Amino acid sequence: MSTQPHLVPQPGRRRLDSITQRLRGCLRWWRTGSLWLLAVSLMVGTFALAGAATLTTAPPVYLTGWGSSGSGNGQFQFPNGIAMDSSGNVYVVDRNNHRIQKFDSNGGYLTGWGSSGSGNGQFRFPNGIAVDSSGNVYVADYSNHRIQKFTSDGTYLTGWGSQGDNNGQFQFPNGVGMDSSDNVYVADTFNHRIQKFDSNGGYLTKWGNQGSTNGQFDRPVGVAVDNNSNVYVTDTYNSRIQKFDSNGTYLTAWGMSGSGNGQFDNPYAVAVDSSSNVYIADFWNHRIQKFDSDGNYLIQWGSQGNSNGQFTSPSGVAVDSSGNIYVADYHNHRIQKFVPATAPGIVVLGNGVGIANGDSTPDPADHTDFGSVVVGSAVTRTFTISNTGTVTLTLTGSPPVALNGDSAFSVSSQPGTPIAAGQSAAFQIRFAPAASGVVTATVSIASNDNSANPYTFTIQGAATDPVDDTQYIFLPTVTR
Repeated sequence: MSTQPHLVPQPGRRRLDSITQRLRGCLRWWRTGSLWLLAVSLMVGTFALAGAATLTTAPPVYLTGWGSSGSGNGQFQFPNGIAMDSSGNVYVVDRNNHRIQKFDSNGGYLTGWGSSGSGNGQFRFPNGIAVDSSGNVYVADYSNHRIQKFTSDGTYLTGWGSQGDNNGQFQFPNGVGMDSSDNVYVADTFNHRIQKFDSNGGYLTKWGNQGSTNGQFDRPVGVAVDNNSNVYVTDTYNSRIQKFDSNGTYLTAWGMSGSGNGQFDNPYAVAVDSSSNVYIADFWNHRIQKFDSDGNYLIQWGSQGNSNGQFTSPSGVAVDSSGNIYVADYHNHRIQKFVPATAPGIVVLGNGVGIANGDSTPDPADHTDFGSVVVGSAVTRTFTISNTGTVTLTLTGSPPVALNGDSAFSVSSQPGTPIAAGQSAAFQIRFAPAASGVVTATVSIASNDNSANPYTFTIQGAATDPVDDTQYIFLPTVTR
């Protein structure tokens, strides 16, 4: 029996690899003659990445999660690979329980299959998983050095591979990816290469060997394919992502060891959405990073922990057709689901009634009509700004709520900003007329909601003169 190498990079080793990778990077920069940039890089302890400094969009929002440590249905012992079918079902590699579990898109348990062993349909520490266009499921059976193929309900169909370094053999295979023609790409981790097969295991081609130059790998783990058949590989111990065409021709690469934007500490799994955006499970940085197809950094989310939206070593990532993102949270023994951030949504309410953006017809029902107020007195109305979107709403004006119109109106209390998704903030407007007559003003609220920027509505109030008591003569009451 072969000895199983460490699937998960060990902390001491990852620090050593971090130093090694930095030295390799230094040599590469030295060879290109960029000596001045190298000096700066050494001083700050990192390298600059193109496009890595700016958060260009909002991260997705946590929706739900499921799982706990155990061996029952819906429980996990170190969930690893994760994949989606066209119906939105979720397949999870339950690594140390030596099985596959299938769920609906909200985590409802559907079925499971597998046990510890080397027979057909059995596993020894399975890792990667992928689903083809017909719903068939492919599993990288790590310590059995093979790929197994099943129906969507877990019926065994076929398998291929054995331990070795010849074509079609594996040394601890990890990630599995599919292209639109149902060709199968396997990260042959300890052979430091990618192998490509047809859907029945027929060998097609391979590329890669151990090293750190373009097209070489040091224990690749994840592999994914976009709609154009470009292949993305997590070159794990080189702390980078490499991109190839479907025949293994090198296209580009990005990343290096570190914790900054676009840097990695053992990049593990990779997934690609319908727009060819690339999602990386950054294992020891406890986060997911998102890039465009050329490696330009877009966003990240996650930190170490076990609260919603936190991770302890994410090991798998998948994206469904709606852009929802599923993450295998390895050491927390759970799956987390995130929805794409859409936009902030500003809505203003008065007296609990919504006020339409651009409303120019004040109404007592929503407090935009302050009613009749005697000159010299005042009335104050409270309004609420609600964020109905899934992204933080920021009020960008100074002040946040501005008035344009009669000076009888003033904002006596400004709202707080920013306003989290699903939350609200109140503000107050005071009407204190100094002269009689009907007066109006326009409320304007600037924000990062581009669909309603600024959000405006009209308010009005009627001022009346006080009663002049001196014009009345009160006669005494005469009693007979």
